[in-house]
Amino acid sequence: MKSFNSQEGSSSSLKSGERTPISGGFWKANLLAERVLSHLGFTFDVQDEVTGDISESQIDFQLQVTKAYLFEEQIKDFCSSARNHFNYAKSLTFLTEEDDQLKEFADALTNSAYLDVLDRALRELLEMPFELLRLHIRKIEEVMELRDGLLQEYHHQKAKRDGGHPKSMEDSTKLDSAIDAVKENTQWLQVHFLAFKNTYPQLRKRIAGGVAAVHIIQSHLLVSNIESTSLSKDTLVLHYLAELKQYNVIVQTGNEMPDLIFPSNLREYRQAMQAAWTTVRGVFGRDLVEFDAIPDIVTKSISFLQAHGLLTEGIFRVPGDDDRVRELRQEFDQGHDVNLMLCESDEEVADAVQCFPQDVASLLKLFFRSLPQPLIPSTCFHDLLDASTTPVKEFNSTVSTILHSSLYPAVNKSCLQILLGLLVQVSQISDINRMSADNLAVVFAPTIMRCPETELPQLKDTQRTITFCKRLIQSAEEIIGESFWEGYPKSEPYVAHDG
Repeated sequence: MKSFNSQEGSSSSLKSGERTPISGGFWKANLLAERVLSHLGFTFDVQDEVTGDISESQIDFQLQVTKAYLFEEQIKDFCSSARNHFNYAKSLTFLTEEDDQLKEFADALTNSAYLDVLDRALRELLEMPFELLRLHIRKIEEVMELRDGLLQEYHHQKAKRDGGHPKSMEDSTKLDSAIDAVKENTQWLQVHFLAFKNTYPQLRKRIAGGVAAVHIIQSHLLVSNIESTSLSKDTLVLHYLAELKQYNVIVQTGNEMPDLIFPSNLREYRQAMQAAWTTVRGVFGRDLVEFDAIPDIVTKSISFLQAHGLLTEGIFRVPGDDDRVRELRQEFDQGHDVNLMLCESDEEVADAVQCFPQDVASLLKLFFRSLPQPLIPSTCFHDLLDASTTPVKEFNSTVSTILHSSLYPAVNKSCLQILLGLLVQVSQISDINRMSADNLAVVFAPTIMRCPETELPQLKDTQRTITFCKRLIQSAEEIIGESFWEGYPKSEPYVAHDG
């Protein structure tokens, strides 16, 4: 096999495991050239475990971008044609000549309100999704350009280390920083290449639906405008309108007119991005704000424990089996649709993960404990601890104000709310499961609350966090308000009965 080195002006091979970084403005052409040369029999030095090899993903991304831009040009032409239809109607000057009925008809055809609705449909259903797509493409390309400089710095620092230069603490720090920067860059690109790949087919379907909707809107508005004129009473015009209505029924197939909703953030993008992050990084250890909604692991675990764990003695205090918890974590991290099913008495249930209440309780605690920022953000830590010693009414009011403030992330609040729903029910039957609000607070205080990273944990705060969590469980319904059980997983909340 022939050997090819991409370093300009040099035919010598790089050291094993190294690869010359591609210069900023030419990475696309260089990648395509490398693919052609590889088919001709040339080989390339592979990148090492730090830089990773994302060249194939880069090429696939660029091919998809080319398709996307061609796709956009076609939609631009379609939108231009739809808008020009309005202008063509204005050019029918014979309608305005000495005939009031025809003038009225001309006004209907050139009604500005008609154009406004049509223009909005074109913008929201067809043009704006491409604006979001272009923003995504530009962001990926910017990070690709940034990657070149990061790779150069990494190779430079690595060469100094491998070249026998005297090593200093500063050099080691620079190399470590360069490694971290390249790894973070590689992971970000992997996620966004995958998200873009998964999004593009969904975008095509969305745009196809938009094209159909625009056609329906055009005909619907046109018929409505014409029917409002006296000309529509003419026998010949009535015949044409009847024909058009018949076609509309066929096209619409009984569906209502589509809602025109401003797509500030396409659902497909959110779903694709979340799936890509899960594929690359897993579920555990991610910040909650990266999730579009309450993570599946939370809703599924709480739903399972609602059905099978309320009566379990020592639930959340007694640990689950390490191997089963590890297996469950792996299933969620790999993006599988995990079926949490109680299999203690039926081990032959198809596609079921064998697990027990203690396993799922341990899994749920592990998820919350793994969050980079705790379920109750550290920014609220001191304010909430200060409230822990106040009278009930003041405590409830203070905590409610903080939880409902715009500074408290919505997904954190939603997760905390359904977790509290479960803990309230567990505490209500503590005579059976031995897990009172006190015991639950001891377990969950260090799991859902942490002091800010800039501070050293204080021993005095430990008891205060337990006190706060206990009072939070006891007053949860009053603090959250009437919406407390909204969004709670499928099982009906347990209601304690007197006696």
